[in-house]
Amino acid sequence: MPIAGRALQLVQVNFSIRFLMLAVLLCICSTDGRARSDASEAAADSLAAQRGKELFAGDRPLQNGGPACASCHSIAGLAFPNGGTLAPDLTQEYAKLGPQGIDVALETLFFPTMTPIYNTHSLTREERSELGMFLEQASTKPPPHGITP
Repeated sequence: MPIAGRALQLVQVNFSIRFLMLAVLLCICSTDGRARSDASEAAADSLAAQRGKELFAGDRPLQNGGPACASCHSIAGLAFPNGGTLAPDLTQEYAKLGPQGIDVALETLFFPTMTPIYNTHSLTREERSELGMFLEQASTKPPPHGITP
């Protein structure tokens, strides 16, 4: 019986080694996949921020026909003249309101001057998301020269 016992021990050791190798391989694959996921998520965020910048500046029209943000607002990250001067600079709004506050502000646009304009020209969910990403990106930059936030 000692031979059978040793054979069983070898099978168990062999199984244990294979199990550990599989666990290590799975960890390596999941880490590599997570790194790729983080990289692709960052690329998607960057692309969304770029699309938000295009919406803000009016380089891409808003789906429901509303005017571009830069018609009235300025913000860091736009080429001179950085947008309009009729309404406040929005460079630091993301830092003030945070992601949820920005989302609510973009969804409701509940500001006396904006309400009548956007009541019939609301922003889509995708536009709100992209504009939010651009506002987040812009909040890391100094306000445009000559503009007080």
